Amino acid sequence: MPKTMWKTGGFFGKFIEPIEAVKETDKQVVYLRPNPCMPGTVTEQRSPKRGQHDNFFNSWDEAKAFLVENAGSEVKRCEENLQRAQAKLQQMEELSQPLA
Repeated sequence: MPKTMWKTGGFFGKFIEPIEAVKETDKQVVYLRPNPCMPGTVTEQRSPKRGQHDNFFNSWDEAKAFLVENAGSEVKRCEENLQRAQAKLQQMEELSQPLA
C-alpha cells in the first residue's frame, strides 16, 4: 500500500512535494509519478533517498529542516566568499606603482 513521503528538490517553486512511495529501503525509495509518455497514467520511479537533486523524507518537517540547513550552509559559504573577495579588493586598492 502506498505511503506518503515528502520529496525536496522540485522545480518551479515546489520545494517540498508529497509523493506516493510504494517501496522503501534504507537507501532507496520507489514512488509513483506521472508517466510522461502516456498522459493520465503513472509509472514507478526508483531513486536514492539522498540524491544530488532529489531527497526523500518521512515527514514534511524533516524535509523542511533539510532545506533550512542546506540554505544556511549556502549563506555561510557565500559570506566566506564575500569576505575573501573584500580582502582581495582591499589588497588591489592598496597596490601602488613601483618606483622606477
